[in-house]
Formats: sequence, C-alpha cells, structure tokens
Amino acid sequence: MVQCLGSQPQDHFQQHLHTLALLIGGIIGSSHTQLPEIAAHSPEKTKLESRATKFKRWLSNERISEELYWLPFARALLAKLSQHKNEITL
Repeated sequence: MVQCLGSQPQDHFQQHLHTLALLIGGIIGSSHTQLPEIAAHSPEKTKLESRATKFKRWLSNERISEELYWLPFARALLAKLSQHKNEITL
C-alpha cells in the first residue's frame, strides 16, 4: 500500500488503510461481498460481529472517499494487469 501511495500513512489515514486491507483480504478470501462473509475471512483476531460492524462503519463513513482510498490501488492493479493481458483468466 505504501508503494501505491508513495509515503508512509499516518494517524487515522493509516488506521483506515489497515481496515481497507482487511476488507480487501476478506473479499478475496471469501469470494463474496457480503460483510459477514468478508469478516469471516478477515485475518483480524476479533469477534466476527465486531469485524462486520467495523467494515460497515468504514464503508458508511462520509470521510472515506473512493478517490483517496480505492483509486490509488485500483490504478496500480490495473497497471499490473495490463502488463499481463494474455495471462488473465476469470
């Protein structure tokens, strides 16, 4: 994540990125987008309901913008995928 941003995040931004990383890991691990499924596959060692609530709060937080949190990683992912056009299988 630091590579995509170009610097080490601080304070709340760092906490928000940690939650984003857990959310992405849960989506990949569960192959689902339902919060309980994502939380069940998140590596965080808290109660399942707490993780689902954490993700719900993060997603509904008005200070979390797609441009600030998702776009840098989406750009990096698309750049990498474009280098391997013939190797992508869905």
